[in-house]
Amino acid sequence: MLFIGMALDGDEQRTVTSPDAPSSDQPDSMRNRAGAVATAAQWLDAVDTRQELLDAEGLRRSISTLVAAGARVEMTQRLANAGADLRSGDASPTTVRSAPLGYRLLSFTPDRSVVGTWEVVARGAPDIAPSVLWARSELVLVWEDGWKLSATRVQVEQPNELTAADMAGFDGDYTSFRHVP
Repeated sequence: MLFIGMALDGDEQRTVTSPDAPSSDQPDSMRNRAGAVATAAQWLDAVDTRQELLDAEGLRRSISTLVAAGARVEMTQRLANAGADLRSGDASPTTVRSAPLGYRLLSFTPDRSVVGTWEVVARGAPDIAPSVLWARSELVLVWEDGWKLSATRVQVEQPNELTAADMAGFDGDYTSFRHVP
């Protein structure tokens, strides 16, 4: 699976996104739980396909509007590396596509929020058989004239690494993204 990250406190990772990003400034009325979750969803949507990860202009917009100032340089480099990985190899395209299944708010203050997400990732390449992975992420957001991504921690698992009880637990712990406030 392709996850873009950078170290935070030793073993955490930060992630980045792409597409048509929202305005960089959010009204104070978004400085709440719903605003943090909505920004997390925008981030996931911005980098969920190969095309988005290869769109330099889209990534630049997303980084400038969705990523905290202190994380932008490293996020930009990580995404550039991911794009290079997707372009390398033979002419056959690499497939990377993810879809969020749910979210949960792990912590919240008006200045910092952590949103947990549960995702499924489809991937394939000439040297990787088509497969699906489960991913759980923690997206750390800080308030900088709006919610901005400052870090993520990603845990990726093969489907056979989870039990039915694990899946039932996730299903109960995460709210469907269709219910994003």
